[in-house]
Amino acid sequence: MTVTYDADHLADNAGRRNFLKLAAGTGAWGAAGLAGSRAAYAATDVPPAAFNAPFPVSGYASQSADSALAPFDFNRRAVGTNDVAIEIHYCGVCHSDIHTARGHWGQQRYPLVTGHEIAGVVTAVGSGVSNFRVGDRVGVGCMVNS
Repeated sequence: MTVTYDADHLADNAGRRNFLKLAAGTGAWGAAGLAGSRAAYAATDVPPAAFNAPFPVSGYASQSADSALAPFDFNRRAVGTNDVAIEIHYCGVCHSDIHTARGHWGQQRYPLVTGHEIAGVVTAVGSGVSNFRVGDRVGVGCMVNS
C-alpha cells in the first residue's frame, strides 16, 4: 500500500510529534517552553464554571455496526470531584476500536465514539485532583469501560 501526504499533513504530523515530545520529555513544567505554553493556554481557557454542568463536545462516532465514523456532537457530564477534563488534540484509533465499532466482540450501544491513547491539554480539574492543573499537557493510555 502506498500512502502520500500533502504539506499540510506533514506539518500536522510534525506538530503532533513536537507536542508529544514536549509532553513526554519534561515530567514537570520546569522547561521554559512548556511553562510558556501553560500560561498561554490558561489565558484562553474556558472558565472552570463552564464545567460545573454538562458541556458540549464533538467527536466521531459509528451509528451502527456497518456505518463509517462521522462527526457527532454530544454532552459530557459535569466534571466531578476526582475528574480531569482534557481537550483532546490527538487520539489513536486502532484495530480494537474498529472491532468494537463493528460489533465483532459483542453487541454495542450506538452511537459509539471509539478511540483511546490520547494526548491533549487539561481544561478543568475537580476539587479533589492535586496532580494536574489547567494547561498541563497530558497523555492517557488505554481506557477500558470508560
